[in-house]
Amino acid sequence: MTEDLENAQKDLSAGWKFAIAYNAALRLCSILLYLSGYSAVRDQKHYRSIAALPLILGDEIKEISDYLDRCRVKRGEITYESISVVSQKEAEELIQTVQDLHRMVVKWVEDNHPGFIS
Repeated sequence: MTEDLENAQKDLSAGWKFAIAYNAALRLCSILLYLSGYSAVRDQKHYRSIAALPLILGDEIKEISDYLDRCRVKRGEITYESISVVSQKEAEELIQTVQDLHRMVVKWVEDNHPGFIS
């Protein structure tokens, strides 16, 4: 997941940066679900993983969850339609959001599952 964040910042097209950063966000969501004793079922896995963020981290993360859900839809467009639907600004915004989410998840893990992160 940190590797995804690093890769998203390399000299790549905006679409690839966006897709890689989105993947990092999804991994963070999956970590939270796993450590909370859950996993998203295959059907609508991305949607359910992102929707769980406020349930685990609290309502203050709802705005980020909503944003990531919009990114989920855009990522589908990138994957199945055209990689050029994303601007450089959108990719950078997602990268920044995922970096913020990463800090929140690390803090949550340290507070709720000490020793999990070595």
